[in-house]
Amino acid sequence: MKRQEITNAINTSIQCGNFKPLIEILLEVANEPEPKPEPTTAVTTSADDVARTLCECLKITSDNKIMAIKVVRCLTGAGLKEAKDLIEKYMVL
Repeated sequence: MKRQEITNAINTSIQCGNFKPLIEILLEVANEPEPKPEPTTAVTTSADDVARTLCECLKITSDNKIMAIKVVRCLTGAGLKEAKDLIEKYMVL
């Protein structure tokens, strides 16, 4: 799945308040093999911002933490440890 598709789904879901399409895309991402981080030339959104937004909007818990880590890595190119630490920092306990 392309980074732009996920970004568009997040933006659309937040604007419309309908998270069902976003959740379906995130579940699809969670079932894909671990992506290799793409080199980025310009990052418009930090990994911290993505992790915080995901956790706040989707109420990330330990049940869906792996999916959230994959999304943060895919959108930002963050490493596994960085993405995991950020999700754990913001996830709902």
